[in-house]
Amino acid sequence: MLAESPSECGEPLPKSRLIAMSAFWFAINLHWGALLTIVIPAQVAALAPQAQAQTLAKILGLGAFLALVVTPVAGALSDRCAHRLGRRRPFIAVGTVINVLGLALMLVGSQRADLIWYAAGYLVVQLGNNIATGAYAGLIPDLVPAAQRGEASGFMAAMTQLGMVGGAMGGGLLMAAGQTTACYAIIGATMLVLMVQTLAMVHETPIDPPAEPIHWGRMIRDMWVDPRQFPDFAWVWGTRFLVIAGIWMVQPFLLYYMRDVVGAASPETVTGYMMGIMLLGATVTGWIAGFFSDRVGRKIVVYVANGTLAVAILLLLLSHSLAFTLAIGLLFGLGYGAYYSVDWALACDVLPDQDNAGRYLGVWNIAMVLPQTLAPVIAGELLGHFGQGAAAGRYSLEGYSVVFVLAAVSLAGGAWLLKHVKSAR
Repeated sequence: MLAESPSECGEPLPKSRLIAMSAFWFAINLHWGALLTIVIPAQVAALAPQAQAQTLAKILGLGAFLALVVTPVAGALSDRCAHRLGRRRPFIAVGTVINVLGLALMLVGSQRADLIWYAAGYLVVQLGNNIATGAYAGLIPDLVPAAQRGEASGFMAAMTQLGMVGGAMGGGLLMAAGQTTACYAIIGATMLVLMVQTLAMVHETPIDPPAEPIHWGRMIRDMWVDPRQFPDFAWVWGTRFLVIAGIWMVQPFLLYYMRDVVGAASPETVTGYMMGIMLLGATVTGWIAGFFSDRVGRKIVVYVANGTLAVAILLLLLSHSLAFTLAIGLLFGLGYGAYYSVDWALACDVLPDQDNAGRYLGVWNIAMVLPQTLAPVIAGELLGHFGQGAAAGRYSLEGYSVVFVLAAVSLAGGAWLLKHVKSAR
């Protein structure tokens, strides 16, 4: 049994503790905002100039597959950890150190112009990051009283948005200025400093006695939820899969689009600005749409959000000016924030069993990670095949048209699946 914690006894935590507990989310999202949007696309373009999109897609796909495996395992192991420092903190600390070592390997790979070394470093980053986040995600339900979880989630969301904006814009500016080493150093230092700061503010009580061992066969079987028995859960799972797939057919290739179609002189900087504008729009609609969905239902919000995302992606094909492209980024962000504001709530509405929410939310999380594995690979191959014929190391508008239209269809398909859900409005 775990000794009594604030989550169990209901003792409120001060806001300073809640903010400190969420600070590591800022580092995690700064890390991914910089790497996925700016750093990795820019460096893959230099390391594999003849097959940029395909190479980027394979590297990101392998990393997402690793995350799919590592995160639930790390979470399950941390549930049962009897270390004297607590259940979560050892995994967060060790995972972060591995993450930073992976960043160092990526930097060395880029300096040596060695794609294999670079990709291996990225897989080490994914391994360490998902060990840390698989455990870190358990801190709020472990330690925050139920009455404060909404407040704690709000701080987490704020740290997430700020981190993504800081990572994308800061990474864009540094990479455009040729400060690659400084970019990696700042990402790694932020991870280490905020990890230490967060863990210093977290007080866990060790498990006594240790929990029963994991039954791996049962854990794997629990990943299957029969869609015939729980059709609404299956439809919502499918909706999320298609929405995330549509987004991930576009997001990894934005830097290349800015270079090839918009003709930006500094695509790294412009892509960072666009991500910042997207997240600004997402922040606005994130709160408004969530509030609205409590009154009119989740489905109508998803319909509008998916339609907005699909229209924004198609409008990118008509854009040849920076100002228009950034305006489209704002429109995309408005749809993005609206969808994510009800995504979690919609899943909770259709859970097959509220008493086993952790199991079903874990299955539901696969609908976010699996398309991140598949969608970039599909989009990268299509962009490489249909986008040939442009200048060397560039892709044509025709290639982006095929990919972006497919992304819009995927988003529309997500909305279509949702209309079959009966138990949620």
